[in-house]
Order: sequence, then C-alpha cells, then structure tokens
Amino acid sequence: SAGADRRAAPRPARSSQRARAEAEAGRTEAHPGPDVAPALGLVRHVGRVMSVSSASADVRPVERRTASAAVVSILIAIAVIAGLLLSRTRDAPAPRPVAVPRSIVHAGLRVPLPSGWERAEVVTVPGFSRPLGLHNADAGLRASVERLPATSATLLPAAFVRALEGAPERPDLVRLASGRQAWRYRFPGGDGSMTLLYTAPTTSGVATVACTSPLEDRVPRACDALAAAVTVPGSDPLTPSRNAAFFSRFPGAVHDLNTSRTKGLDELAAATRPTGQALAADRLARAHRAAGAALAPVSDGRGLPGATAGALTATAQAYAALASAARARSPQPYAEASRAVTDAETGLRRTLTKAAASLSLSTSTATRAPVAPMSTPAATAKPPPPKPAAKPKTRTKPASTKPAAKASPEARTSHGTLSFAPIILGLLAVVGIFATLAERATRPAKAPSRDSRP
Repeated sequence: SAGADRRAAPRPARSSQRARAEAEAGRTEAHPGPDVAPALGLVRHVGRVMSVSSASADVRPVERRTASAAVVSILIAIAVIAGLLLSRTRDAPAPRPVAVPRSIVHAGLRVPLPSGWERAEVVTVPGFSRPLGLHNADAGLRASVERLPATSATLLPAAFVRALEGAPERPDLVRLASGRQAWRYRFPGGDGSMTLLYTAPTTSGVATVACTSPLEDRVPRACDALAAAVTVPGSDPLTPSRNAAFFSRFPGAVHDLNTSRTKGLDELAAATRPTGQALAADRLARAHRAAGAALAPVSDGRGLPGATAGALTATAQAYAALASAARARSPQPYAEASRAVTDAETGLRRTLTKAAASLSLSTSTATRAPVAPMSTPAATAKPPPPKPAAKPKTRTKPASTKPAAKASPEARTSHGTLSFAPIILGLLAVVGIFATLAERATRPAKAPSRDSRP
C-alpha cells in the first residue's frame, strides 16, 4: 500500500499543472495581447492523457491614417489630371459646320448659286426661251441663265442679234474662276444700266448668262461669279473663237448623220431591186442634207466650217443622183452615180477627220493658261427691252444656304469633354479600385475559432 501511495503521488501534481495551464489559456483567450492572436486549441490523445498544443499566428495591423493618406493623395492627383484635361478642352475650338451652296439644275445646266444670288421671277431676253431667273438684292442685279444652241459665229442668240439696233462690238475674252473661257459682251442701256452677256461654248451648246447692272461704268464682280458657276454636265468646254459655234454643233450633227447612214447603207446593200435601191439612196441623201442644214447657220462658207458644209452638200447630191438613176432603171447612169458617191464619200471622210482633229484641239486648249482680257471700246448697240415670262419648272437640289454659325463656348466645352470622357471614366474606375483595396487593408483580422474535439 505504501508503494501504491508513492506511485499515485505524482498524479495530483499533473492535475494541478493541467488546471493551471487551462486557467492561463482562459485568461489569454479572454485578454489577448496586442501582438498575439487567440490560440487555436488542437486536442489530441496521447495515451490516456489529453494534451493541448497551441498554434499562434502573428498579425501586423495596418494603420488607418496611412491608408487614408494614400487614398487622399490618389484622389488629389486624379483631380489635377482631370482639371488639366478639361482646361485644354475648353481652349480647343470645335470644328465649324461648312455651308453648302444651293445648286440648281435647269435645262441641262448646273448652277451652284454664289453668295447673294437667289431665285427670282423670270425676265426673258430675246433669244432666250426657258431661262432661269435670278437676282442679287445686295448688288441690285438681275440675271437670266440658259443653255442655248449656237446659232451664229458671235455665240449670241440669233434673235438677240436681230433685236439690236446695231452690230455687237468685239467681246472680251475672259477666263472664268472655274478655268473655262468665255466671251463677255457689253450692251449699255438707255437708262444708264448695262447688260452683260457671257457666252461659254461647249460641245453640248452655249452656256449663256445675261446679267443686268444698274451701273454702266463697271463690271460687277457678282456677274462674273455667276457666269463662272454655270456648267454644262456631260460636255467639254470649247475655246471661244470664230469656229466655236461650228464646233459646238458639230458633234450632234455628226452623231445624227452616223445613225441615219448606218441604216441607209445597210438597206442599200441589201436592196436587190431598183425600187429598194432608190428608197435607200433617197434616205441617205436626206441624212446628209439635214447634217449640212444643221451646220449652215454657223458656217460662213470659209475655212473648215465652209469645207464641211460643202462636203455634206456634195455627198447629198451624189446620193440623190443615185436614187434618180435607180428609178430610171438605167445601168449606165447608175454606174456613173455610184462612182460619184464613192468620190463624195472619200472627200467627206477626209473633211470630217480634219474637223474632228480641230475640235479636239479646241477642247484641249479651253482650260490652259489664263488669258488676259482684251480691251475693247464700249459697245454702241442697245439691247432690246426685256419682257416678263412665266417661271419654268426646274429641279433644285436641297441644300443648306445658311452661313456657318460660330460655336458658343458652351458648345465647344461640351464637344471637347465628350472626347475625353473615356479617359475620365477610366481614372474614376482606378480610384474605386484603390479605395476598395485600402478599405480591405484597414480591416482587423478575424480571430480564428477554437475547435476542440474530445
């Protein structure tokens, strides 16, 4: 029993040690120190005795003052950058809208109206049939614009020339702002006014502008600007000259002639009876006669225009003789007429080739270096009085004629701010991310929970 007592003596000591350890652990858990986190109790069995091992983790808290100072610094830097961007935006002017001039399409003409010109009641001029009426209220000008066929070597309308009290004076050769050339005639009026006629020849007619000014002593710039704006789409400009009227009508006359010749020559080659040969020859004679008549008003019998008109007349006569021989059923006269047709065709082909080469030269020199205006004495012929006419229907391209308005400072600021909006939004997103990270860094670490298992 004494040995049993000696073996049992250490047990109370162990029990007391364990009790003190548990008491200290309880005090530590109840009052954790500033540098030690609550311990996580791990219970394990060691034989018959339960031992407790403690694992502790050190946590370094982040001071709130340091995190708050970092966030404030970032916000201040971003505010400064945003202010610089916005200040540059206010100084940058916004692009101004460009005013597009109104363009009028009228009877084969395109007229982008220069500044000051507007549609107005049509006032006809002799030789004008369907003109476009315009007026310039600031300068007190009125104008009639139309594309006219060339009817004389002067490029003036034939009816206008007939209505004059005298022959027109020599015109000025001027270069318009568009690069084309034109003749400018001056006709003083009896009331101190002056009528300017601009004639710009093309391969599709003559772009003619009649501009009336209340002053006789000078040429208004607004009239020159209007004449320069008028164009004939789908045509080539010609150099004003003595043969310009002939070259203006030449392409159309040859086109109509070739259309009729193709059909007539096919019919003549396919005809096997004298009646069919006579009908085909008559058709060819009429085609060449019509071409000569189309060029006759602009051919004075001299030079290339006279030679072309003569060749067309000779060819028409040769085909007419061939038709007569076919109707007479005379082999010998028919053979002689056939040889005459061959000779006439050869001469016509040679003349038309020369005319086409001259036409090409005239169109190529129409846009060369500027031509100085020729000084001419004032014209003595008086224009006929204008007559009011009905306003024709024309197509107008809708476009804005309002001048470009200056952008206000508010408009410039808002326009520039929109361009930097993505940058500012990105900076604000960065601020949010930094603020979130700083908030998480300042939170205290959670105490680990004790899990005791028996």
